[in-house]
Amino acid sequence: MRGGNNDGDSVGNILLKIVDIIRDYQKKISNKDLLDGEQILWTHDIIQGIIHKKTIESWTISNLRAIKYRPISEHTPEPVMYSVGLAVSDTVVMNQYRHSKGSRVGTYTGTGGRTFSGVGISSSNNISQTYGDLVFYFAGNEAMRFNEISDPHGVRRMVEAIKKQGLSNIPTTTKGNE
Repeated sequence: MRGGNNDGDSVGNILLKIVDIIRDYQKKISNKDLLDGEQILWTHDIIQGIIHKKTIESWTISNLRAIKYRPISEHTPEPVMYSVGLAVSDTVVMNQYRHSKGSRVGTYTGTGGRTFSGVGISSSNNISQTYGDLVFYFAGNEAMRFNEISDPHGVRRMVEAIKKQGLSNIPTTTKGNE
């Protein structure tokens, strides 16, 4: 019986340690400052206005977390930051679509009459880009979404590569708190 209690105590202690590790990790990724060893790898700004442009939201992916940041504005009296740790989240691409832009330029000269002869020149340029939402899931629930980003599968592959490389390099202190 005594061995059973020790096993139960060990499992309970392990669970408490896991809970403490998760709380510590969540506290670190919620920090507004860059963490030790953290590097910004991808960023996208949502800009409003044509003449008086201003950033209304910034999306960032570092080697440790994904971040949505809203600076102070008339709608946001204080800056707002959301973050999700890459080590504990899953990513999915949703609402994918392709957008194509093309242009064609051509000239033609010729002479009229019963016979028609001429010279033609033509050139074309087409660009096709994939767009979609990159969604971060934590514990089976949507934690964050980057809407309509270009090359969402490429960004997702980058996140998955970061997760494979960096899970053992999670920092333990924040800059300025050493």
